[in-house]
Amino acid sequence: MSLSEIPRIGLLFTSFVELIVVVSALALVIFFLRRWASLDNAMKAYVIFWLFTCFVWTTSMIRYVLVSFGYENSILEHQLSIVTQIFVFLGGPILFYFVGIRTLQLKSYATCMFAVPSLLLTIWSFALLLNPLGVTTPQINYFSADAVISRKLFYIFGAQILILLSLLAYDVILHFRIWYQNKILIEKYRALNSMALIVYLLLGTIDQSKIFIGWPLVVFRVLYSTSFLFVYVVMSHEDSDNEQYLVIKERKN
Repeated sequence: MSLSEIPRIGLLFTSFVELIVVVSALALVIFFLRRWASLDNAMKAYVIFWLFTCFVWTTSMIRYVLVSFGYENSILEHQLSIVTQIFVFLGGPILFYFVGIRTLQLKSYATCMFAVPSLLLTIWSFALLLNPLGVTTPQINYFSADAVISRKLFYIFGAQILILLSLLAYDVILHFRIWYQNKILIEKYRALNSMALIVYLLLGTIDQSKIFIGWPLVVFRVLYSTSFLFVYVVMSHEDSDNEQYLVIKERKN
C-alpha cells in the first residue's frame, strides 16, 4: 500500500511514540553518565549499549517522520534504515564484552577476544546491509512503515541473540543465587540489570522479526520505555541502599 492511499496521522503518532522511547533511553544514559567515574568496565559497556539503543530509536523516529510526509522511497529514508540496523548490530559486540566480564569473569584482554566473533559478524552484517537487498522498502500501513532486513541478516542477528539470552539468563540465576545465599545486595542488582537486558533483547527480537505490524507494533514499542524505566528504578534503589548502608556504618563507628 502506498502512502498516498492511507492517512498519515497514524505514522506521525508512531514517530511520537518512538520519540518517547528516545527520551526514555536518553534520560537513562544521562543518569548513568553522571555516575561514569564510579562504574566498572562491565557497567560502562552496559551504558554504551543503552546509548546505542538511543541512537537506534532516534534514527528510526526520523525515518517515520520522513515516511509520514511521503519520503518512503527517498535515498535519505533508505540510508536511515541502514544506519538504524547498523546501530542494532553494533550492540552485539558490546553485550558480548559485558557478559564476558560480568558473567564469565574474563580478564579485559580475554573479554575482547570473546567479543571478536560478534564483531566480525557485525562487520559482515554491515556488508550485507549495504547490499541492495539487505534492507527492503518499507511495508506501509496505517501505523507502521518498517523496512525488513534480509533473511541472512536476521539469522546472524538471531544467532547472537540466542547466545546472549542464554548467557544473560545464566548471569541472572548466578547472581540471584549468590544474593540469596549471602545477602550481598550488589548481586541482586547485577541480576536485575541483566534481567532488563533480557527483556529488551526479547522485545527487539520480536520487533526485528516483524511479527507485529500496524497498531500492535505501536503498543509493543511502548514496552521499550518500560525496560529503560526498569533499569532506572533498579539503579535508584541501589543508590538508596548504598546510602543507607553508609549511614548505618557511620553510626556504628
